[in-house]
Order: sequence, then C-alpha cells, then structure tokens
Amino acid sequence: MKKIVLTSAGFDNPNIADKVKELLSKDVNNLSVLFVVSAAVTESQKKILPLCKSEIVDLGINEKQIVSYDFDYEISSKEILDYDMIYVAGGSTQALLNKMGDFKSTLDAFLDQGGVYVGVSAGSVALASNYEDGLGYVSCPIKVHQAAGTREGKIVSDSIDEILLTDVQALLVSDQCLEVIS
Repeated sequence: MKKIVLTSAGFDNPNIADKVKELLSKDVNNLSVLFVVSAAVTESQKKILPLCKSEIVDLGINEKQIVSYDFDYEISSKEILDYDMIYVAGGSTQALLNKMGDFKSTLDAFLDQGGVYVGVSAGSVALASNYEDGLGYVSCPIKVHQAAGTREGKIVSDSIDEILLTDVQALLVSDQCLEVIS
C-alpha cells in the first residue's frame, strides 16, 4: 500500500507530523530515514536543509538514524528496503528530477514494502504530473505554497485539474485515494 505525504512546507502543521507518525509501521526508535537533499541547489535552498532535518528529529527519530542522500550513487531496490521513510526536501524540482533518473522503480519497491515517502515542496511536485519527467504518482499537477488550497477531504483524481496546497496542508496518496488534510 502506498503511503505518500506531499506537503508545501513539511511539518509546519503538527497534524501532518502526527499523520506521518501514524503511517510509520515501527516505533520511532527503530526507524531508518533516507533524507534526500538533491533539490537544494542554491545557497538559500541549502540553508533550509537543517530545518528539514530537525523536523525529522522532532518526530522522535535519532539523528544517527538519518542518512543524507544526494543521488551521488545509485541506490538499489534492495538497499532502499533498509529504510522506513524517505524525506525529500525542497528546492528545484527539475534539478531533483534530473538527479532521480530511473528512481521510480526503486521508489515503487520501497512503497510496496510499506515505506513512507514525505515530500516537501519540490519533493512533492516531483511525484505529480507538473513536469514531463515527473514520477506520476499523482495524475494532475500539484501547486505548493498557495495562499488558498484545495478543499480538505478525499479527491476523485479524474475530477480535478490541479491540487493546490497551502503551507499547512498535505496531500495523502494511498492505493485507495487522494486526500487533502490540514
């Protein structure tokens, strides 16, 4: 079952952090997190990475359980299964997609084994259809950092042209449905 949480601003809303903890299948003391930093290419984007990492730690996860990853080597489907959560920080969506390359099949294996994917800004948009090389887990475009977001609740994906997320909303993607929460 897919467990994907797509956000504009991570866990600015504590309800989103609580939802992520609920989706994780293990106690936080036994979790392993892959922290993807590839989208942060400018100095201002890189300055946000410590904040993103602290959000993971604030879930109760020890910093030693977090591995930073920049697609500097290809991670295999077998290796990805060692992680319980992938947290993809924001920045440049196109730079992230350029580095991801053929990552979709590896991500599929991770999600199939019950892993939780958390996207922040570019890490969210990369999973939608905004870009031709987007991963397509959401069939319509996602726009992040919006002043007004899509109404909370379940979404019939065929009946919506785009999903708008404020900084306190998240889109939950599962096998069954899409749902906007805040």
